[in-house]
Amino acid sequence: GGALVNADLLQAEQPTENSTRTLGQCTHHLLTTFSDTISPHLQAMCRFLHAMDSTAQSNILGLEGDTLTKAMDRKFSVLFAFDGSPSDFASLQQQASSAQLMIQCGGRVCSISAPHDKASFHGLIKDMLGDDKVTIVGFGDAQNDVSMLQSSDIACIIPRPDCAPLSLPEPPATLIHASLAAPMGWLETAEKAINIIEKRFGK
Repeated sequence: GGALVNADLLQAEQPTENSTRTLGQCTHHLLTTFSDTISPHLQAMCRFLHAMDSTAQSNILGLEGDTLTKAMDRKFSVLFAFDGSPSDFASLQQQASSAQLMIQCGGRVCSISAPHDKASFHGLIKDMLGDDKVTIVGFGDAQNDVSMLQSSDIACIIPRPDCAPLSLPEPPATLIHASLAAPMGWLETAEKAINIIEKRFGK
């Protein structure tokens, strides 16, 4: 949610590639703000992945090689593992919010970013396309996907092994639950979403 890459491709008759709309802050700014505003007690509970070696990163993220390198190449967020209690994490989020930072947790790690999320560009995308047939399909399997799924026209929820099913407090009208975990669950729900769109609007 930090940037919308090639945004002009959505609208211009002669689009300019590489045009990017940005909401995020660079990682240096995020880390500096975090260091200056979060209490040392809470900072000590955060283990930043960029400070770890590749083996430790791989153990936490479950990735390796080029996939791990790409996952760590982040421009608008910083990944960390949190070792505190739920009440500690709530305090961390509160302090971060006061500093105009956002802290979210995904399936394996937490992240620091500016106050934006995966839903931040949904309204802009629809406005730029200016078409009432635009349908945004969201796919998610972790808590930090909830806002994106809730602001999508079709929300596709993928189960995670050994985790409770993701719950949406305010789900959209069309909700698809995958029967399979990733990666096949993504394909399963994508096919169902395409079928729904084709029934509504035609191929």
